[in-house]
Amino acid sequence: MPRRKKQDRKPSFLIFWLVSLDQLQQRRLVLALTTVALLFFTLWARVLPAKVDWSLGDAADRTIIAPRSTVYISTEQTEELRDKAEAGVPQQYRPVADAKDKVVRVIGDIFAQARDIRQNSPDLPIVDKMEDLQERLALNLSNATLRIAVEKPATTLEQIEAAARDLAGTEMGKPLREHTDDLEQARRRIEERATKLGLTRAAAAAAAEIARLTIKPNLAFDSESTAKERKRAREEVQPVERTVQAGDIIIAEGERVTQDHMDMFERLGLINPAINYSQALAMLALLAFIVALLWAITDRFAPAIYNDMGRLGLLSVVIIAAALIFRISQQSVYFEAIVLTAVTAACMLLAIATQPILASSTAAVLGLLIGIVTPASDVRLVVVTIVCGLLAANVITIRGTWSRTIALAAVMVAVGNAVALLIATEAFDLTQDWKVLGVTALGAVAATLLAVGAITVLERPLALLTDLRLMELSNPNEPILRQLRREAPATYQSAVMVANLAEQAAEAIGANSLLAHTAALYHDIGKLKRPYFFVENQFGGENPHDKLTPHLSALVIIAHIRDGLEIAREINLPPAIASAIPQSHGTYLIEYFYRKALEQAGPDEEVSEESYHYPGPKPQTKENAIVMVADIVEAAARTLDEPTPSNVEKMVTKLVDHKIAEGQFDECPITFADVKQIKESLIASLNTMFHQRIKYPDQIERDAQEVANAYGQKAENGRQRQTPTENSGQQLG
Repeated sequence: MPRRKKQDRKPSFLIFWLVSLDQLQQRRLVLALTTVALLFFTLWARVLPAKVDWSLGDAADRTIIAPRSTVYISTEQTEELRDKAEAGVPQQYRPVADAKDKVVRVIGDIFAQARDIRQNSPDLPIVDKMEDLQERLALNLSNATLRIAVEKPATTLEQIEAAARDLAGTEMGKPLREHTDDLEQARRRIEERATKLGLTRAAAAAAAEIARLTIKPNLAFDSESTAKERKRAREEVQPVERTVQAGDIIIAEGERVTQDHMDMFERLGLINPAINYSQALAMLALLAFIVALLWAITDRFAPAIYNDMGRLGLLSVVIIAAALIFRISQQSVYFEAIVLTAVTAACMLLAIATQPILASSTAAVLGLLIGIVTPASDVRLVVVTIVCGLLAANVITIRGTWSRTIALAAVMVAVGNAVALLIATEAFDLTQDWKVLGVTALGAVAATLLAVGAITVLERPLALLTDLRLMELSNPNEPILRQLRREAPATYQSAVMVANLAEQAAEAIGANSLLAHTAALYHDIGKLKRPYFFVENQFGGENPHDKLTPHLSALVIIAHIRDGLEIAREINLPPAIASAIPQSHGTYLIEYFYRKALEQAGPDEEVSEESYHYPGPKPQTKENAIVMVADIVEAAARTLDEPTPSNVEKMVTKLVDHKIAEGQFDECPITFADVKQIKESLIASLNTMFHQRIKYPDQIERDAQEVANAYGQKAENGRQRQTPTENSGQQLG
């Protein structure tokens, strides 16, 4: 029989989807799944709490501290109150039907039997009559009463019978409960009343005895009703709730375990732990949702970080580390303080390394994780965690020097964390430990220092561009800047001027002024390879371009872009700074050499304008666009013969408008309103630079002669100035 051909299996949708992802998307997915898995195993104790293997009466072999604040039901106190309520319920009774009538009939029967014996056996001896009467009765009467019953005259018997009925009837009219001393008290009352009946002592004693022996309880004990009422009374007693604060000692080492301890262990999830698979699956899904949401927020509000696996990985590591600290510190007396310290450090670190919006989102995530870590979810701590995380995420802003910024941030989070914890504790009507508040404040200061220290360690490996890193890069003693200052001093001075102009302009439009300043310092580092090809470094000496064709000169000038990028890679310059090297020059034309080429070209020779353009790209950020205009404006400003405010304004307006017309700003998010403010800032900065004290004529002549002596030639024969339209910045980069 021929074998059936095996059908080809179609790949599953999941495999098809995974294969369709690019490499970066796959790496992000792996990072997200790893983050979810590590968070799940870190928080596994939430599903399977640590077990306390103790029974009632055992001696604790270690001290247990409450990991969180909670409310538990005290079984001992609840049972004590319920027992008391049950004991307070009296026994329930039901009336005995015809109880009084039965007693009266019994009394009547006694005297009827006595009369019957007296009438039917008159000749029997008294003793025999007494024995016969006793045999007929169910009561054990005394001999004295029996003798009176068979011997006394009929009238006396009638008086005794009436007295017995009266005595018994009176008491039977009162409640006589079964299984109580009501019957004994009634019999004592009969004895007392019998002495007041006016009968002889013997007759009164006989009447009292008959009444005393014949009375019976008229209220029978109702066990069913009693049990029902006592059960109702127990159920009406509400469970006694007691509060245990985080950090309280539940049981000390060596202390005997009581039911109260067992109740606390049970409430805190420390006793009889068991894996709840549905809960574990739900937690895994919840963590996956939280991480996915955080990834989506990062993609939406911080796309640069979303595409940077280094910083995205840092985000995951920070969250996992914080969750691990939450879990480890649960048994600590200062649990709240440790949690807030970890949250403050995490959010501050992410605010510096990424963006405040991402750090704020992380604060919310850490608040959710706190809710998961604590077995019954300490709502107070969840709220405080989010509040303190948001504070830490938004407190770091540059205020003067970096040290002053750190000091202010430390003070703000120290006060903010302590106040937030205090207010939340009061709001939830809990008791606050003042020591915990103090440790919380100190922890906030430590968190600030920890975050800054971590950034210092991580910024280079992860290429993080923080304000601290920018300030470090802008230090004149940075090796590459020191080399630029030594080997191309004029280029360095020009870069400093451009940096100052760019910083003021960026601040005017709300861009990152520190980034613009630093990028401007590095935008021409490529000139280090061949500094003598750039006019500012020639100092009136021989111009090498005089020996080159215009096309070759343009190639040399353009090459400083490539050289700058190579140097940037060598010194591990952050991408945001390195991007200013090509983008600050954009794609504009090196006009001087292009025109020179046109002049030298023959009638039939074509000059490709494309060969004289910078390779680009055009500025992609506001900061790089600002560096571009600051660079051309600074270069042109050095060519002004009369730097009057009106001439400066005309120059700036003309140059900036020319770049707009060229489309150099088409790829960056800059607006016309921004351009207007940039122009105003550049004009103001240049006017400040050109403003000098008035010199007297003899001073002017003396200064001119010093310049002539320095260059070995007359001042009027110096290097020919370029006009703003020629723009030496455009000519030589």
